[in-house]
Order: sequence, then C-alpha cells, then structure tokens
Amino acid sequence: MSISSRRKNKTINCQETTEVNCSIGNTTCRESEAVEVIEHSESSKKLNSWLSQIESHQLNGIPMTVMEYTAIVYWLQQLERKQLISLDLLARLESFRRKGFIELVGHQPAKANESWRLPKKVLCKASREEILFHQALFHSGVHGILGSIRIILTDYIAKRRDIFYLLALLASLYVPAVFTVLVGVLTGHIFASITEFFIHRDVAHATGKKKRKFSTLGKIGHYMTLLYTEHSVHHGSVSRNYTEIFAPADTGTSDAYAKRDARRDQVEKWVLNQGGAPLLQSVRKSFYGLTSSNLMRTHLFFIPSSILLTLLSHHAAQAVGLQPGIVFNASVFVISLMWIANSTIYHVYLHMTREDGLKKANPILRWYLKTRLSNFIARSHRTHHTMGGRVNQNLTPFADYFSAWSPVSIADLIELRKRKTFY
Repeated sequence: MSISSRRKNKTINCQETTEVNCSIGNTTCRESEAVEVIEHSESSKKLNSWLSQIESHQLNGIPMTVMEYTAIVYWLQQLERKQLISLDLLARLESFRRKGFIELVGHQPAKANESWRLPKKVLCKASREEILFHQALFHSGVHGILGSIRIILTDYIAKRRDIFYLLALLASLYVPAVFTVLVGVLTGHIFASITEFFIHRDVAHATGKKKRKFSTLGKIGHYMTLLYTEHSVHHGSVSRNYTEIFAPADTGTSDAYAKRDARRDQVEKWVLNQGGAPLLQSVRKSFYGLTSSNLMRTHLFFIPSSILLTLLSHHAAQAVGLQPGIVFNASVFVISLMWIANSTIYHVYLHMTREDGLKKANPILRWYLKTRLSNFIARSHRTHHTMGGRVNQNLTPFADYFSAWSPVSIADLIELRKRKTFY
C-alpha cells in the first residue's frame, strides 16, 4: 500500500488501538489487543485497563487466549529485565500468569517450568500468530549449529500432512531413481547455501581488509564493489520502513513524502561520492539493492563453479553405487544456482506487503510464498536486517546455521505484522 493510499485511510480499528473494547467472542480482535499491549510495553496505564478486560472475561467464564497469556508473560519479562519494580502491578501480573497457565494447560505449572512456556499440546490448537509470538518470548541470542537445531526442533509443531511428507521421503529410499534425484537436489542445495553464505558475508557485508581488497582484484573486484554498494543501499533504504523504500516508519503523516525523498537524496549523494554517476545508475537499476543491476556481472559468473560441482557430484554418485543420469545432473546444476533466484527474485517479495506480493507473483512463486518454509525464511531475513552483519540468515538456509543464526524476536514480529508482509 502506498503512502498516499494509507494516508486516506484513517479508520481506527481494533488492530490500531486498544481503546476499543472487543466483544468476548471476537478472538481476532482480542488477539490484536494483546499484541498492542506487547508493543506498548511502557504504558502501565494501558496494561491495567487491558487486564481489567481480561478479568471481566474470566468472570464471564471466558478463558484467556494464548496471545493474552503471552502478553502477560512478556510484560513480566520486561519488568524483570528493566528492573521496573511496581509491587502491585507485579503481583497482579503474576496472578494472571498463573491463572492463565492453569486455564490453558489444565494444571499447575511444574516447578521445573520456570520459563512458563506453554506445551506443544496447547500451542497446536492456537492460531499461527499466537504460536509465533509465544515462541518468540523464549528466543534470544546468536547460536551455532547445535543451538540452532535445538531452537528449530523446540519450536516445530507437527501438522497432519507432515506424516505424508515423511512417508513419501521414506518410500523414496526404496525407489533408486527417485532417491538419486533427491540426492542431487540435496547436493545442489548445500552448495547453493554455502555459496550464498560466503558471498553474503564476505562481499555484501564486507568490512575492513576484505572491503579494501576489492580494489586490487580488477574486474572481479569491481563487481564485488557493485554488489557491496547495492546491498548496503538496500539495508539503509528499508531500515525505517520494511516494505516501502526510503519511507519513514510512520507513513500517515503529512510530511511522509518529503522525508522519503530527503532520505533517498541523502543515500544517492553517498553513492555518488563512492563511485560517481555509473555506480548511482547501477544502484537505481537494482531498485536500490532489492535485486541486482547486472546479473551477469554480480551473480551469473558463478555458473562455471556449478558446472564443476555437477561433474564432481556425478562421479561421486557413481563411486557410492548410484546411477546418476541427466535428471540427477540437472538437479545438481539448477538447484546449486537457486541462491541467485532467491537473492534477485524471491528477495523482492519479502519486502512487499503480503497482498501485493501474492498478486504479483507467478503461480509457482505464489505457492512457495505461502509455505511454512518461506515464512520461516521471511522471519529469518527480518532478523538479519535488524542485526545486520552479525548474522547471515541465508535465503537458502543451511550453511548459516553452522556460523551464527538468530531466531526472530518479538520486536521483529511486531514490525512484520505492522507492515502486513510475509512472516
């Protein structure tokens, strides 16, 4: 949605304010109110007013929702971290937390459950947003491979269709032709993820000595500088508004256009100082880093390495007793270049509203954007924008888990939800 169209829509609803009292049966509105309470964690007045509503619901025999329980636990976490001690508020929140846990789980919390995390048997019945926000309560820090796997497995909640995926995978082990293709796809994916990891970390987010070496590498160094500049501009252009380039965080103000244009001019001036008019033209052509200004120069020169990988994989597959054919070779080659499509096509949609993205995507991409994997990557990508070069958060996941990976935070979920984008 553009700045102008959003400015015209001044209607206040339950997603924009907690001043509107939701009806007891309106769980969607109650969910939105709870998110608002999480977002405005500095307003104890708003919190007390909202707690009174929860108390009214309980008096009418209406149990607390998972999102409401999550908001209460979040507030208690904030009080502990910031050491904002209000004994009355603290006692009230602790009472609601205990009551909420008993209502949702059916029994008192175990002494070992000091985090007050709800079990999966409760979360599997909650809405998707309730699950995401509740799990994010217990996310923190940067993790290596073991920590990443632990978080992913802890957060994983099985769906009924997952059993069919598992059975299909197990069945493929007994069909040599299918199994061989799957090995090719896996090989290509691992190579794509490793390639993206190093390009993203050592070129797009190059610092210090790595960045200074670009000027000594001739044409390749020039292409590295181009990729670095476009990527840097991209991070700056969406730092205040995730789905509108250069726009301010609040696009409903009368000076939103002026702020956007001033920010764009500031960034373009920096680009001119870095590399003159040719570099600025390239940055503009890349839509300020959302995609690539010249695929052949910045990405497609990796094709030879994919050809070499395909040949090596073919011989390795033969060595272990597989029978790789054209389909196997094609799988390795095409999938090994998937990081390019992710970086230059799929990435663009992660910075659109969900509505716009689904309208503009082709049928295959539209299907993929709706999957759990895509939503997981979208959340991970937002975390990368928040933390910058500290975490890589690949669009082709795998290699990033071995270095530094961070799960999505409550603040990032609020931003993604506010922008109505993919998550």
